[in-house]
Amino acid sequence: MIFYATKKTFERYSLKTIDEFDESARRVAGAIVQKEQGNRLLEWGVKLFYLDRKKCLVLMNFASKFTVFLPDFKVQDIENIGGYVAYYLQQLYKNDRQMTEIFLPKYFAESPVCVFVPLRDKSMISHLNHIVQDYALDGYRFYDFIENGILKTVPLNLQVNFDFLIGEIINGKKTYIYAGERFKELLTQRYRK
Repeated sequence: MIFYATKKTFERYSLKTIDEFDESARRVAGAIVQKEQGNRLLEWGVKLFYLDRKKCLVLMNFASKFTVFLPDFKVQDIENIGGYVAYYLQQLYKNDRQMTEIFLPKYFAESPVCVFVPLRDKSMISHLNHIVQDYALDGYRFYDFIENGILKTVPLNLQVNFDFLIGEIINGKKTYIYAGERFKELLTQRYRK
């Protein structure tokens, strides 16, 4: 998967661009980008925002606008970001056997390695900004998901993907979608056989 991160995300998490890797890592990362770039299903936008001075990330799939919020996300956790995405995808679709047993394993197998690249897609930057402002209310919506002092991130991510409509242009027409349904639809089209 390619994670297109904003400039602030690169700076705060001390991420390196592909050009800063040693030669062998640069070759591997470059091959991944070359293979997956343009496949919007394998591309994710990543934006840093703060809540109560704690670093939070929002990730959004380019093709479906499927969103994953990662509150209080530490610098040392960044190397496992692909695992976090896989965890939330498995959790959010846990009642859908077709997704968990067929489509998600194929999705992860197609793109098992994550590479960070600077985000320059203005449309995706706008989508990331809007989801943080409109849905998360700059993170303050997270307080609605606190139970007994613990932030329940699975219900948070479940609601943003299955109960929050997002405007999207599909086949030249403006429509409103639930990102979770759109993500499943796109995986079904890609991996159904």
